[in-house]
Amino acid sequence: MGAVEVNGYTIEPGAQLAGANFFEADLNGANLTSANLAWTELTKSDLEGADLEGANLEEADLEAARLVEANLCKACLDGADLSRANLTRANLELASFESAFLTEANLTGANLTGVNLTGARLRDAYLSKADLTGANLTSAKLAGANLSGTDLTGAILARANLYSVDLTGANLTGANLSGVRLGANLYGADLTGANLYRADLSWTRLEGAKLAGADLSGADLSGADLTHADIEGANLTRAICDTKTLWPDGFSLKSADVYQICSGSDLPGAKLAGANLHSVDLAGANLTYADLFGANLTYADLSGANLTGTDLTDADLSGANLTSANLSGADLTGVNFRLADLSGANLTGVGLSKVSLRRAKADRDTLWPEGFDPVAAGVTFTEHDSHAIEEQREPLPISVPPFVHRFSDWPIDIPAVPGAYAIWRGEILVYAGEAGKNWTAERPGSGHLKGRLSDHANAQRADVFPTYVFERFVGRHLSDVDWLLIEAGERHMTEHAREFIRAELSFSFATTSDHKEALDWERRIRAGELGTKPLINPL
Repeated sequence: MGAVEVNGYTIEPGAQLAGANFFEADLNGANLTSANLAWTELTKSDLEGADLEGANLEEADLEAARLVEANLCKACLDGADLSRANLTRANLELASFESAFLTEANLTGANLTGVNLTGARLRDAYLSKADLTGANLTSAKLAGANLSGTDLTGAILARANLYSVDLTGANLTGANLSGVRLGANLYGADLTGANLYRADLSWTRLEGAKLAGADLSGADLSGADLTHADIEGANLTRAICDTKTLWPDGFSLKSADVYQICSGSDLPGAKLAGANLHSVDLAGANLTYADLFGANLTYADLSGANLTGTDLTDADLSGANLTSANLSGADLTGVNFRLADLSGANLTGVGLSKVSLRRAKADRDTLWPEGFDPVAAGVTFTEHDSHAIEEQREPLPISVPPFVHRFSDWPIDIPAVPGAYAIWRGEILVYAGEAGKNWTAERPGSGHLKGRLSDHANAQRADVFPTYVFERFVGRHLSDVDWLLIEAGERHMTEHAREFIRAELSFSFATTSDHKEALDWERRIRAGELGTKPLINPL
């Protein structure tokens, strides 16, 4: 196409078109090499086969635009909105999409070699069989994206969000996934030589994956499925797993220097500095002289654990269960014990001058350093009647994993009646709730089970649960760019919470005869009648 007029603008190489309006314009096959199209309105425009090599499309609006087989080699699309755009088989080699919006975009078979997607949003994008060799996806948001059969050889995915991503058959040879959080499907993926240092691979499907020579040191493999995976020569030093982790036949935890995190674990001298051990079960574990500097042990069960001489400097133990734990001689400098249960714990021989104990619980059996005043430090003392006999009641008719419903399957047929419910992350109970206030059969309103769970599934802003989710699970994983977008009002925290809820959480419920019974059942769940107390709202 030579120079032509569209909407009063001359379409030609090098054209100065910043801020122009090409809404739904026909630019099929246009030659706009090196053109300046910054801040241009190109929503629903047809740019199929267009040549935009070297063009400046910074912050352009290309929502739902058609860019099939377009040439965008070396183009700048930083901050551009390409949500729902069709980029099938487009040439995007060495282009820059830093902080761009590509939600639900179709990039099937596109050439993205060497592309810069730092901080880009690719939620639910379709990149099947795309070539992302050498691409930079640092801190990119890829929740729900389809990357099956994609070539990610040498790609950088450090700190990327890969919740529920489909990487079936993808090639990640030599890729850098350090610090990444997955929970994705990597069935049969090629991760030969990949850098997965301290990656969060918990509950990730790695069945049949090629991990030969990969660096998995310090990675979290809790609940991961590695059956039939090739891990020959992989570095698993100080990786962590649990009893739910599935390994290839013949694999030896001890010879690989992998730490199994579970009740009764024998981990003297373990090197777990900075590890994310949120809500883990380490009851009765031997962690003497272990290095837990800066570790996240929030709401962990360390009851009866031996932490003698352990380095817990700057560790977060808020909400942790430390009943009858032995912390004598441990380094507790900067530790946060807020809401932790220290009943019967031994804290003799430790320094507590730089420790936060506000609202921590203790009892008369807790042993303190000589001369220490726990009341002045904000500790709450609770004494329980060990002879109390609980009222005998029928067990709650609320199922536990795996007999639960996934929020990812929403909408689900839920009765519009009163009831109680439990929300789970894997096998961990996260939250207990009730519904049915002011409900009547004639005027059910919206406060019933169906309405309440719908609010949770969709992360309604008026609903408090998404806020709890964001604060507990999501906020600490956001990048600086994410926080800037939230502060600018361009992204709401509930959007991040919704992605997490749909990808990570499930629920079980039971209907009740009235709201009073629903309140009672919720209280019983919070008190631990499902075998554990919820992380967010325990009693």
